[in-house]
Amino acid sequence: GFNDALKDYPDIEVLDVQPCDWDVSKGVSIIENWMVKYPDVNAILCMTDGVTPSLVNAVETEGRLDKTLLAGNDAEMECLELMVEGKMSADYLISSYRDGWHAISYADAIMRGLDVERDAVLPGYVVCSEELAAKVKAAGFTEMECITPEKAIELSENYADEFRGYFDK
Repeated sequence: GFNDALKDYPDIEVLDVQPCDWDVSKGVSIIENWMVKYPDVNAILCMTDGVTPSLVNAVETEGRLDKTLLAGNDAEMECLELMVEGKMSADYLISSYRDGWHAISYADAIMRGLDVERDAVLPGYVVCSEELAAKVKAAGFTEMECITPEKAIELSENYADEFRGYFDK
C-alpha cells in the first residue's frame, strides 16, 4: 500500500528500504549506514515503534535530528513522548494496549452473542503537530483524522474508556 500511494507523489524519492526484523541493533546499524550513504536524507519511516526510539537516538547522535522528519507506527508511549519533545514528527496511533483491549472487546461481544461485523477495524489516528495536520489537510488528505501527541497520550492512557461498551451501541 505504501508503494502504491507513493505513485501519486513522483517528487518523493525512496532512497532505500531495509527491514530490521524488529531488531533494535540491526535497525540502528541500518540508520547509521544511511546517515553516511545518504547525506541528504530528509525523512525516515519506521514501521514499528518497538525500534523507533533507538533510531531517533541514532539520528540525533549523527546531528541530523533537525534535518530529518522521523515518523513511526503504533504510537507507543515512548514515541509519543519523543513527539512532545520535538524529536519525532508523526506516528500512527494503534498502540498495543488499545489493540489488545479492542480485540478482547470484540471477542467478548461475539461470546455474548451480539451481532457484530465480521471485520473489526481498530480506529487509528495520525499523530502530529497541529501545524503538520494543517499541511496534511491542505494537501487534500481530509479523510485522515489527525490528533496531537498530547491527545494521543490521553487516548493511550485511557484506552479502556475508549472501547468500554463499544459493541453495545
